[in-house]
Amino acid sequence: MKGEEYDHESDNESESNAQLEVNFSEKSFKVEGRETFVNKMFQVLKAELEQYTVPSTISKNETDKQGDNQPSEDGFRTSNNKFIEAGIYTYDDTNDKFEIITSMPGSSNSQKMINIALLLCLFYDRPVSRDEIKEQAEVQNAYDPNNISAHFSKDRQQFIKTKATSKGWTVSLTVPGHKDAVDFLNELFESLTN
Repeated sequence: MKGEEYDHESDNESESNAQLEVNFSEKSFKVEGRETFVNKMFQVLKAELEQYTVPSTISKNETDKQGDNQPSEDGFRTSNNKFIEAGIYTYDDTNDKFEIITSMPGSSNSQKMINIALLLCLFYDRPVSRDEIKEQAEVQNAYDPNNISAHFSKDRQQFIKTKATSKGWTVSLTVPGHKDAVDFLNELFESLTN
């Protein structure tokens, strides 16, 4: 949206004024002006936001393409899916907890932590905390305590990292990050089953 300008002076002079205000936990956005101008800005904002909307874990069409032994509407929380059967992860429904049990690929601890976060965000279908990533990275012997926050702050293509609070920070997937996570999971599955 930076650098985009609209000539709202050419809009109909008799048109009524309008206002659009979006807060999203005070990251804010406010537009005031003639109705045509506000509608144009709404369309621009809507297009920008759609780029960052994360779809649900796997759509029905993707499921149909990938075979019958795919996570159901319960997502990755069912025990009868090909990823659990391949030994990629386990799911504890009592504690709603995923554990990655296959050795995490990656050329560095940084890459392994990113791969762990991709899978956890995909499995949980929600933002994942620093502590959840740390726990899995420690099990994988891939935890890098000096750089964990920096890895996710830099990788804006795949992750949205919240600002640190007293409870720590979280990461969630961008739309491209979600696609990367699905692709990575399928590649991991292929490498284990071929």
